[in-house]
Amino acid sequence: MTQIIRPIGGAAVVFTRSSLRLLVLLLATAGSAAGQTMALELLGRDADRVSRDETAEPDGYTDVHFRVKVEFPRPVEVRSIALRAAGEGDRPLDEPGYGTQDPEGRLLVVERDGRRLNQGFTSRLTGLEDEATLDLYLGDNGTLDVGSRVLLEIALVEGSVVRRAFTLTPPANRLLGTWQVHCGPGSAQAFEPMTLSGRLWLDLDADGSATGEIDGIPLSGSVSGDSIAAAGESELGRASVQGEIVRPRGGGRPSASGWLEYQPVEARCGSGPWSTQ
Repeated sequence: MTQIIRPIGGAAVVFTRSSLRLLVLLLATAGSAAGQTMALELLGRDADRVSRDETAEPDGYTDVHFRVKVEFPRPVEVRSIALRAAGEGDRPLDEPGYGTQDPEGRLLVVERDGRRLNQGFTSRLTGLEDEATLDLYLGDNGTLDVGSRVLLEIALVEGSVVRRAFTLTPPANRLLGTWQVHCGPGSAQAFEPMTLSGRLWLDLDADGSATGEIDGIPLSGSVSGDSIAAAGESELGRASVQGEIVRPRGGGRPSASGWLEYQPVEARCGSGPWSTQ
């Protein structure tokens, strides 16, 4: 496997080609802590950690999940983390956006190795060693999605601020998609027929298996050639996904589209199209 040696913070670090494709480490802009690196991935809507009343509690709505990898030249104390939509010149479009400190904004919940770092807004978040991977959760309504430009900001207790703008892309093996199905009324007293839409995610594993989720319903299946099929059920209902994967020549992110069957417990739904974002 080809390796690349790159200096970070005065030390030589080895990366493989595959790890570079999965996650590109980007040097922070001027004014950030010297020797610091930061990377951001969008994992889609795969967990429920935030409630709409701005507390770190599940509320039945799947939240947007990001993964941040940071490296500092020394241990640091983090005061806050914020995530905002970025506009022209990578300036924040919304203030204060999603964050861990400012109650005037919307709550950002942070976890490390499955451990919750904040139960709500806080003036001091956590201490970090020289390297760390953090999971961020927020209740976004679709403004922070694949292709969006966002500004990530980490404020340290010592007073310095690390910030970087990113264009959101998911990991190389994860498909993030949208779907739409037509639903009939659940009973004679129910409302008129309606159309439902939402988001799904599917991981394409190296062994040919596929796992994912649609609206809290877990999916599992397989990939055969360029065809994918997965299905599952839970107390929320049942769903199945079929589709075709298009892999660009010369590498790059695959895309996919297909047909989806969705049967939530509270409605009589059928099938409809889905495609990656």
